[in-house]
Amino acid sequence: MLLRPVNILYDLHDHPGKLVTFLLAFQHLAILSGTLVYPVVFSEQAQLNNNLAFQLVSLTMLGSGMATIMLSLNRKRLGTPYQLFQGPSAVFLEPSVLAMKTGGMPLVYGMTFFSGLFQVFFSRFLGRMHRIFPPEIGGLVILGVGLSLVPTATGRFFGIDQQDTVTSAGEIFTAVITLFTIVGVNIWAGEKAKIYSIFAGIVAGYSSAFLCDIFQAQHFQLLENASLFALPELNLTSWSFEPHMIVTFKATGDMVAAQKISNQNWVRPNMNEIGKGVFASGLGNVMSSILGAMGQATSSSNIAYSFSL
Repeated sequence: MLLRPVNILYDLHDHPGKLVTFLLAFQHLAILSGTLVYPVVFSEQAQLNNNLAFQLVSLTMLGSGMATIMLSLNRKRLGTPYQLFQGPSAVFLEPSVLAMKTGGMPLVYGMTFFSGLFQVFFSRFLGRMHRIFPPEIGGLVILGVGLSLVPTATGRFFGIDQQDTVTSAGEIFTAVITLFTIVGVNIWAGEKAKIYSIFAGIVAGYSSAFLCDIFQAQHFQLLENASLFALPELNLTSWSFEPHMIVTFKATGDMVAAQKISNQNWVRPNMNEIGKGVFASGLGNVMSSILGAMGQATSSSNIAYSFSL
């Protein structure tokens, strides 16, 4: 029996209203946009030109949206009732770079396609595998998912990446202001106000970055030159395949986490629901490879944010 956790404001069957839904969706989108760093990093390591890099990011966003829609369908064999979002993932970053160096973009697209196909195939058997997914394994997976975010989050917190290896006082100040705003609103604001903690952090962070001159002239120049609305170019992709490069996936762990935070009485994973979610996630990667996008996985950060609502 599903029992609403005491710290959850809105559960699976609530309808918070159009305005609240829009603002919460915006915050989830803001969190998910942080994963766009992965196709950017991949483009840099693959030495793609600016046009190809822009196309990769745009098509990856398109693939992310399509996969997220499928995850939310909650049909008989496709999707889940939980709030799951799919986007670029560190799970695919290093394998994609290795595939690029080994066989070029055709191998990147081919391995993304076969990884998605493997997820689709594996999802059909998850319902019969509940005995090998006890609560202890689920807890270990959730811990691993959380720890996997630490290296990336630490570097981004201090404003460090491959291009900028030195942090500054302004970057640290902006990071601290953003973090304390999110934490402060989430702890000390009213029950309904705390759900906008991410939005408040975004406003505070951008304001601080502007005051600390973190934004440079070239950043504003890129905004001026960018089109207000433009469709990505859908180029037909070619594929190649190397069996040893099939990427494993973390969708199962994320879906266990989503089930756990949605039910106070949670004891063990519902493998049938997880199978439908893995099926949708795999189809998303199949479509991403056809579009010419980077491989993706469900977003652990968005699940953590849902737990705070």
